[in-house]
Amino acid sequence: MNLSHRIGPPQFAARPGITGLAQVQGIDMSTPELLAKTDAQMLASLGLVEYFRYIVLTVLGRGAGDRVR
Repeated sequence: MNLSHRIGPPQFAARPGITGLAQVQGIDMSTPELLAKTDAQMLASLGLVEYFRYIVLTVLGRGAGDRVR
């Protein structure tokens, strides 16, 4: 069975990371449209400094968007 027809093509040409803008803003998988929009916004302006900023914010407790409830 080819799952690519069910799931669809990838939306971004980026590899998953440790955290991101959506996670630090508390956005989770219950709002997939908002999650995708936020990820696109992050990828459009992502640099090394911003990426490490997201990691620091996650370590400090802000990265709770995809937590298991």
